[in-house]
Amino acid sequence: AHSRSNETEADELGCKLAAMACYDTKKGAKVFWRMHEYDESQGSTKKDLMSSHPASEGRFAFIQEIADDENLKKYSYCNTLGKRIRRALT
Repeated sequence: AHSRSNETEADELGCKLAAMACYDTKKGAKVFWRMHEYDESQGSTKKDLMSSHPASEGRFAFIQEIADDENLKKYSYCNTLGKRIRRALT
């Protein structure tokens, strides 16, 4: 069985890998905010007490915090990667 700590660790690793692949991790965090908004619109009062997954609002806050450090600006090659790909394709 997976635990909330497994999910938190996966979120952290996923954010780091996304940043290393030059994705905007701040946009990824917004996915969890949208999940939270959807849950609220459906009248869900799910809290993470009995869940194996952290609540989407909590995950949003956690990933947003990680994204402050783990982002494409941290990896210097991200600045030139897009230029290299465009050059190779033209």
